[in-house]
Amino acid sequence: MKKILLSLMAVAFLSGCASSKMMVLEPTKINFEPPQGQSSIIFMRPAAPGFAVQASVFDVTSGQPEFIGIVSNTTRIKHVSEPGVYRFAVVSEAAKFMDVTMQADKNYLARVSPRFGLWKARFALEAVTGTKEETLDKECGSCDWVSNTPASNQWAEENMLSIKQKIDEYMPDFEKDAEKEVLKASDFIK
Repeated sequence: MKKILLSLMAVAFLSGCASSKMMVLEPTKINFEPPQGQSSIIFMRPAAPGFAVQASVFDVTSGQPEFIGIVSNTTRIKHVSEPGVYRFAVVSEAAKFMDVTMQADKNYLARVSPRFGLWKARFALEAVTGTKEETLDKECGSCDWVSNTPASNQWAEENMLSIKQKIDEYMPDFEKDAEKEVLKASDFIK
């Protein structure tokens, strides 16, 4: 019985390390610079505790969650958008938020950081500033670039009710917080 339990734990441990719903991209196919006139934000998750739990990232600016992707341990995803003011959310057991102001032709960087939760890991979004070399390359140089697949989009669609409930539950606390997590327009990666 003990061997069966250990085997099941090992399978759960190994299968939880990376989302099979996301596609790993070849690093040579990633253009760090955003398309001309647009902005981008990179959500990265360096190696850290809570590695077996996935974190899903959303643009919640409009009030309706727009799925960006699933960020597993040692992965990163790039989201391109028009310049402007945005609110992003990371959702797992709870929802945490970050406000971002993005300029045209600039890249921004957010760390998806695990936190202890009641039943499983929770996550927070942390603003990251500095140069590309000292932040993105040093901290997450070995992270895989990932992209959505039909399976990840289907997962988001199937779980949207739960995602919306968590966002609605935790958004009022964020809006009252005097020390909100923010990325300013001037915080782009140089």
